[in-house]
Amino acid sequence: MILAFSGMATSTTSSCILTLSPPRNILTPGGGEMIAVLDMGSNSFILLVVSEKGKTVLEEVHEVGIASGNLEKAKEVFKECVEKAEKMGAELHVFGTAFFRKHPDIFQQITGDRGEILPEEKEAYYSYVSVAKDFGKKDILVADLGGGSLELAWKDGYVSLELGTHVLNRTFSLTLPYIEPVDRIVEYVMKQLPEVKKDELFGVGGSFVALAALMKGKWDLEILHGSVLKLEEVERLVDKIKRLSFEDVKNLNVLPVGREKTILAGGIVTVALLRKYSPKMTVSTRGYRYGIVWEILEKRWRARGDSNPQPPDPQSGALSN
Repeated sequence: MILAFSGMATSTTSSCILTLSPPRNILTPGGGEMIAVLDMGSNSFILLVVSEKGKTVLEEVHEVGIASGNLEKAKEVFKECVEKAEKMGAELHVFGTAFFRKHPDIFQQITGDRGEILPEEKEAYYSYVSVAKDFGKKDILVADLGGGSLELAWKDGYVSLELGTHVLNRTFSLTLPYIEPVDRIVEYVMKQLPEVKKDELFGVGGSFVALAALMKGKWDLEILHGSVLKLEEVERLVDKIKRLSFEDVKNLNVLPVGREKTILAGGIVTVALLRKYSPKMTVSTRGYRYGIVWEILEKRWRARGDSNPQPPDPQSGALSN
């Protein structure tokens, strides 16, 4: 089912494919101060601060686990991030994603109405922009996998699916070790993926980054940015992961604490994407927050007559959602 519309969309059923267009009047850039974006996901809160010239000043990941009910920790981290951005004199933008779309009351409890819960279209649009600008490509499919949803975005369309890692964990009681075959879960995911043909597949989100890190045996986000996940390699890795315990994965000393809980689900979704769309996926460690920063900077630069604005030039990536 294909729907076309103007402006922003209201929430839709997960099987609908929507036309993707730039959001109207979402961001009003301020003056020449630094820009801070607080990305609030179900797994982690990520604070990104970028200078007026597009240079990353700060990017830090706080593992919060709000989907597991850690409300007090989430409040503490939110307060810490706000205070840090204010001390740096940055223009702060706060956004919540899929988990908060279902639990706006929790978003309000944490933020006190300071911020915005991103609709599906905005999250998909900015994820696409972050990759398209960073890699200089347009005819691509961008998969953004979080705990609550999987967004697929391309130049003029997107779909949001309830295939997040926490969702799959609950639906299939995924744990480690997992003795059942995972092919039925891969097929479950594939059946919900739309028919889209693009030149290349890109992955944004902590699960894709985590898989790349396990393959390289090291958590170095600068090195992992732009790395490639191949179908046969991911299939072998998932087969190994499902035989391990959570403690075994922790003892590999590669992933941030807490990522062992979603790594199997993330691997399953990755296999489904690779089987459906392309035998290889390029990983981006930079999420939708970079798309938002790019738009703010572009508006500022064009307002002062800069005819050749450049996207943010981060010194590091961060773990998305």
